[in-house]
Amino acid sequence: MTRPRIGLTANVRQNDFREREFVCNRFYFAAVRAAGGEPVLIAPEEDPGRVGEWRGALDGLLFTGGPDLAVPDQPPHPEVQPMHPQRQAWDLALLEAALDWPEMPLLCICLGCQELNVVCGGSLFPHLPDLGGGIEHRRLEQGEQWHPATALPGSRLAGIVGSGEIQVNSSHHQAVDRLGRGLRVVARAPDGTVEALEPAQPSPRFVLAVQWHPERVLDHAPHREIFHAFLNAARE
Repeated sequence: MTRPRIGLTANVRQNDFREREFVCNRFYFAAVRAAGGEPVLIAPEEDPGRVGEWRGALDGLLFTGGPDLAVPDQPPHPEVQPMHPQRQAWDLALLEAALDWPEMPLLCICLGCQELNVVCGGSLFPHLPDLGGGIEHRRLEQGEQWHPATALPGSRLAGIVGSGEIQVNSSHHQAVDRLGRGLRVVARAPDGTVEALEPAQPSPRFVLAVQWHPERVLDHAPHREIFHAFLNAARE
C-alpha cells in the first residue's frame, strides 16, 4: 500500500557561508513515518504565489513548530524572535490556500496553531508570561514541560484523545488571543490558554491545530493517536 505523502513546513536559516538552508526537526519525520505516512519537506520559496503547485503533490499538510510569528498590525514585543520572513510569507500563503483545498487534511502544531489563527484573522498574545497565568508554557530546560489540558466534549480532538484531562507538553510563549473567523477553541489549559482549535462548523474534513508538540511524545497514547487520525484522513 502506498504511503500518504505528508508535506512538512520548514524553517529557513543561514549556514556559516550565509547561504540559506531549509530544516525541519526530525521528530516530525519520525511521527509521520510511525503513523504510516511518507514525509515530504516543503522548502519555503521566495515566491509565495507558487504554493498552489503543492496541491496535487500531497495527501496531507503538517504545519510544524518554529520561531515566533510577527503578527501584522500588532506592535513588536522585545521577547519575540520572528521566524525568517521568507518562511512566514510562505507558510501563511500556503495555509490560506490549503484552507480552500477541501480534499487536504491539515494538522497544525504549536507555531502552526498560531498561524492558523492569524490566517483566519485572529491575533496572538506576544508573550504569555506577561499575563501571569501561573503555568510555565515555555520549555526552559532539557526534557518536556508538562501541564494539563481538557478537550471539549463532542469535538474532533475529544474523539481522538478523549474528553477528559490529558497532559500536554509545552514549548511556546505566544498563544491565541482573539479567535480567528470560522474557528472554535476545543481545548484549554487551566490558566485559560488556548491549547487546540478546530473549524467552528463540523465537517468530515480533518482540520486540527494543537498548541503542544505531540510529535515529541509518541510514547503517550493520546498524542500518538493524533497522528494516526491525521494519517487515516490522508489515506481517505
